[in-house]
Amino acid sequence: MGTNLTNKELEEENDILRNKIKALEKNLNDELLKTKAKAEQSEEKFKLITNAAHDAIVLMDSSGKVAFWNKAAKNIFGYTKNEIIGKDIHNILTPERFRVAQNIGFSKFKNTGKGAAIGKTLEFEGIRKNGEIFPLELSLSAIKIQDKWNSIGIVRDITDRKKIEKALKKNEAQLETCLRRLFLLVPNKNK
Repeated sequence: MGTNLTNKELEEENDILRNKIKALEKNLNDELLKTKAKAEQSEEKFKLITNAAHDAIVLMDSSGKVAFWNKAAKNIFGYTKNEIIGKDIHNILTPERFRVAQNIGFSKFKNTGKGAAIGKTLEFEGIRKNGEIFPLELSLSAIKIQDKWNSIGIVRDITDRKKIEKALKKNEAQLETCLRRLFLLVPNKNK
């Protein structure tokens, strides 16, 4: 029942198979180029968005090291990407008095992706490269990358807001004092 093919027939079958393989390789290469172009476009959009943001966008990896740092983070904290990527985020950006609590919270976070600050926007203090401690607002989210918990922090410098709040409180207190004095000076006609 065997089929006896001549050498010429075998060569023709081989040519057909070679052409099919070449067509498959071309299709795969075309798809790879399309996928690569889409990935590059996506990466470019990501860079444009994160660099246009006025708030710092920081990614902390599962070991507590800075893995992403946008332009606003540099503007707020003073560190360039080259200076901060791969460094322990808590030791560099957190005031000493908060580090023990952050380390305890981070230990829990690494294992569970949960923590007191995850999913919330809270006010904290940070340290700039020049050593200045300043007020900030931090919004934290947990994400899993390669089966390990990482966190994304959106950081806003609220120094100006705090100055305005302080000035408003001072003005409020002055107004209250003036109103009390005025009230004391106005005679009560009901007596």
